[in-house]
Amino acid sequence: MQVNFTGLSNPTYLLIKNNSNNETVHMFSSILNDDINGTDYTNFKNALHKNDIPMISYINPINLKMVSIAINKAKDEHYGYTYKFRLNGEVLPINRNTMPIFDFLAKMTRTIANTPEDKIIKNRDYVDSDEIRYGLFPGIDMEKLLNNSGTEAEEMFNIIRGSQNAIRGAGIVNKNIHNAMVDYLA
Repeated sequence: MQVNFTGLSNPTYLLIKNNSNNETVHMFSSILNDDINGTDYTNFKNALHKNDIPMISYINPINLKMVSIAINKAKDEHYGYTYKFRLNGEVLPINRNTMPIFDFLAKMTRTIANTPEDKIIKNRDYVDSDEIRYGLFPGIDMEKLLNNSGTEAEEMFNIIRGSQNAIRGAGIVNKNIHNAMVDYLA
């Protein structure tokens, strides 16, 4: 059994590109834990409670401790990039009230991006579960999405679950969160 040093486990990442409209969708998820080395689950709940954000709206219906972020990033030739965020399947607007959540997500993804691969926790029961299939983007069956794209779903799930992929994806998601915040605050 591995010891979790960050309060985070089982990170996953998937990138979907739509070249016809210059859009990419970055999907990232992780399980939050409270243990002797971290209180990420409590910190997430606290971020939701700030400014009276209805917490239930942003709880993952597949696993209460799973945080799933989806970022639709589109390039407009006149305005640069636009960002649309979803947290656990629900639209997460960028505004003053949601800043505590974005701060938490930025810290979480930065932590994972800076974690050595051998320290990334992948629990066997999670890897074999359907949580990625149904929880990475709640409301969408990822297996059907991947099969419809002509991709072998099980092969893609192995890539999505890979530690190296998750670390790289966390860095990409963190950069997109940072860029969206800079644009919002400008």
